[in-house]
Amino acid sequence: MLEPPALDEVALLHHVARQYQLPLERLTFLPLGADLATAVYRADAPHASYYVKLRRAPWFDASGIVPMQLAARGISQVIVPLTPIGSSVPWSTFGAHRVSVAPFIDGHSGWGSALDAAQWAALGTVVRQLHQLPIPADLPREQFGDQWRSRVAALVVAAHTPADAAAGALLTLLREQRTTITALIEQSRAWLRAAVIGAPVLCHADLHAGNILLGDDGRLFVVDWDTLIAAPIERDLMFIGAGIGVHWGPSSAQQAFFAGYGPAAPDPRLIGHYRIERILEDIAVTADALLGSGAGGSDRPLMLEQLAAQFAPGGVVDLARATV
Repeated sequence: MLEPPALDEVALLHHVARQYQLPLERLTFLPLGADLATAVYRADAPHASYYVKLRRAPWFDASGIVPMQLAARGISQVIVPLTPIGSSVPWSTFGAHRVSVAPFIDGHSGWGSALDAAQWAALGTVVRQLHQLPIPADLPREQFGDQWRSRVAALVVAAHTPADAAAGALLTLLREQRTTITALIEQSRAWLRAAVIGAPVLCHADLHAGNILLGDDGRLFVVDWDTLIAAPIERDLMFIGAGIGVHWGPSSAQQAFFAGYGPAAPDPRLIGHYRIERILEDIAVTADALLGSGAGGSDRPLMLEQLAAQFAPGGVVDLARATV
């Protein structure tokens, strides 16, 4: 979310300070990401800073608990959320939002930085440990539904009246890429029919470069656990080499990921299916945001820019189609 939500930030500061008994002095909104359901802040105390995350429903308890479980297994590449005083769960509630608080890590995301071999191996170790955790009972299970394929197939032939320049540019993009999008839909269905689908494991499901935090001291952290799902290993492994990030296309350095992850035999057809489904979901979600209303402010052009970049030569669309 690039613009702060409509809430009382002074009340939020007091809420966090009271719930976690922290001597907070100020709260600063951080314009990060294009998720309209999530807002993040930096909260500063005299001798420490904290990352405050607000998320509207839907949410899962596992998003706060799984990082704690991984840390208990000796995984240092997660940021453990704080537990409010007198609570048994690592979150609190502020109005319509669930609030999580964690130590603030100075650093940057993986969007613009290449991981070295040690960092790829560390990421592989985290994902292997995640896949070995018990699946929480309340998590959704992979259904392999036709939701995104059907919605996008209808979208590219529907008539719309754009509310602003961003919506108009999206409609132009969909017209220009209609042949490619139709081919993606057909390929996704074909690969899914042919794939060998293994047993579900606990998956992060959004393991792209933007959800890798690289500390200024070189440490790597996996963040944003809001999309957990029970699915085959390919649901996470599809991100390695998918190009969702400047330096996340296929490279020899990524071999270190599987050195950390360990033995695996993912089905490339299922990898390809998941890569295409990710693209189709992005198209559908962007269309919902830009064509469904005029809301969103600065998030609107960013969403369009991110979607258009996927169709650039050598981008995620080309990489997905070349998976098998």
